[in-house]
Amino acid sequence: LQTSMKKKKLLLDGSITLLFSILELQAAQMKFCLQSFPSRSLQYADGVLAFTVSTLRQSCGPREQLDQKSAEMVRLLLTLPLYSLGIQILHLEFYLPLLSFLAHGDRREIAGVICGAVVQEGSKLDTIEKVSKLFKYLEPSLEEHKTRRRRRKRGTNRVRAVTSYDDDDDDD
Repeated sequence: LQTSMKKKKLLLDGSITLLFSILELQAAQMKFCLQSFPSRSLQYADGVLAFTVSTLRQSCGPREQLDQKSAEMVRLLLTLPLYSLGIQILHLEFYLPLLSFLAHGDRREIAGVICGAVVQEGSKLDTIEKVSKLFKYLEPSLEEHKTRRRRRKRGTNRVRAVTSYDDDDDDD
């Protein structure tokens, strides 16, 4: 029984290491494409993201969380295009599917980075399509904001029972 468990752990550790190595290679390829081929960087970046999404779909179950190192590589893959493509990331077909592999907190973090990049770039969101797509990327932050507002609203509408102790009653 222990030998079987050790084998499973080794297989799991090996697959995590392999996944991390693949993601690390994809991040290096992303950097190379963005720096070396500026005129075709949008197309190449989407190709890298497509391969990454395909790899993650094969490696992870639908609800399976990425290990910390792999999640870090996915965050890197999502932020690298922001610095060279800016708002053009809205044209990347595989950006949102890759974002979905991250835990909620990581997606919220990426949403903040996206928002900061859009503001810093000063890009115009001149079509409904751009605004709609941007909101899909920012959804984790927007969901949290809605949740906080609901909690605050419920908190102010609740009647709270207050118990007071009168020190004078102890003297009886």
